[in-house]
Amino acid sequence: MADVGRNDPCPCGSGKKYKKCHLVEQEGGRDELRRALLLHDLDRQTIERLTQFVKAEPTQTRWLPDFFDEVGVPELDDLALQLLIPCAMYDLPVDGFTAAERLLRAPHVKLAARERSWLEAQGAAWLSVREIVSVVPGRSLVVRDVLTGKEHQVLERQGSSILKVHHLVLGRVVDFEGMSVFVGMHARPLGPRLGAELIKHVRRQLGVRTRAVSVEQLREKMPLAQLLSAWEDAVEEDDERRMQLPQLANTDGDPLLLTKDRYTFAAADRPKVVEVLGQLGEEDGDSRAAATQTFVVHKAGNAMHRSWDNTIVGRAEVKGAMLVLESNSVRRADDLRAKVETALPGIVKHSLREHEDPDVMMRQMRASAGGAGAHPRTATPPELLAALRELKMQHQRDWLDSPVPALGNLTPREAAKVPKRRKDLQLLLKEIEHSESQLPPGEAVDLRWMWGELGIE
Repeated sequence: MADVGRNDPCPCGSGKKYKKCHLVEQEGGRDELRRALLLHDLDRQTIERLTQFVKAEPTQTRWLPDFFDEVGVPELDDLALQLLIPCAMYDLPVDGFTAAERLLRAPHVKLAARERSWLEAQGAAWLSVREIVSVVPGRSLVVRDVLTGKEHQVLERQGSSILKVHHLVLGRVVDFEGMSVFVGMHARPLGPRLGAELIKHVRRQLGVRTRAVSVEQLREKMPLAQLLSAWEDAVEEDDERRMQLPQLANTDGDPLLLTKDRYTFAAADRPKVVEVLGQLGEEDGDSRAAATQTFVVHKAGNAMHRSWDNTIVGRAEVKGAMLVLESNSVRRADDLRAKVETALPGIVKHSLREHEDPDVMMRQMRASAGGAGAHPRTATPPELLAALRELKMQHQRDWLDSPVPALGNLTPREAAKVPKRRKDLQLLLKEIEHSESQLPPGEAVDLRWMWGELGIE
């Protein structure tokens, strides 16, 4: 709405002029963001003053290097310092007091009323793991502290443009003058599953399994450096996992391995070869008069998707006096090859089998993405996007009644009724919703309905 004139029709479709409709709301939102930015400026000035204060008291400078070493951050770059400096100044007690508390108590330091209020607000804030509950891109986030249970609506322009629902972040939320802002946040968020593992670790350290903890318990039983170190370890594990591509499989559960079997035959036998392939599968298009004919071979049903009537086993292409069979796994290739050789004994002669590893192909694509000679991504037609979204919705509807190994081979509907499996199900739903939220708008589907369908929060 930034480019809409005051007297233009409001883009919301109300028929009113923009100035009489959403202009005030938009300007109010921008004003709040400006106020939030001013708070960050206030914080930078406060940090500078705290740094000078600490430097002026040599007995207090010893703890900074020790704190950074204890946290174990490999490199103290600007991103790391965005969290470590606020934590060191506002949250790290040395001989019973933080640097901010010492500044507030210093008799020789004169502070303006607003500076004093800001330092007191910082003293009431705390570092914790927070889950993204909802996002207004470019404006704000609703975050829930997974340990204390407290929620905040945080004004955050940059973070709200990057973070997605069910991301977990490590950060400090400060409440001041009717607003909540992040003052110190780790540069790397975690996804739902790795975040859940970290939360289990932290709860073990706190000695609390499921109930909410108080801010005082969190500060007392989970030392600042320990919480920061645990997050760094999780980030390192996340990096290692990202380096390992998942095992790709087809809907039969076979490892994906693109397989081609090449055959030759006498030119005079082509009508017979085409006839047999027509019995084994369905010709792809009207190509009987063409030099190349393609057949799709199916089998009934699908092991993964109950709503599917059939599964594509492979394709057969006849070009001149050559036959090429293509499948996406060795087992499917062997099955298709056996059918063809049984139906055409002595007519087709096997000459070569080739494999292409999808993992290798994906690595090559990643390596070349954006490089010299790379082609821009072609826009997907809207009708195809709509079909893909409907296919995904159908898959998720089927998934609710399909056995899931991660749920002890219970279906999601069954797991929702078993207390021991309920948390596993919630985590799976978060992962699904989180993955979907990272797709482009045209490809993503809203899957929040599944929570209500299963009767869980």
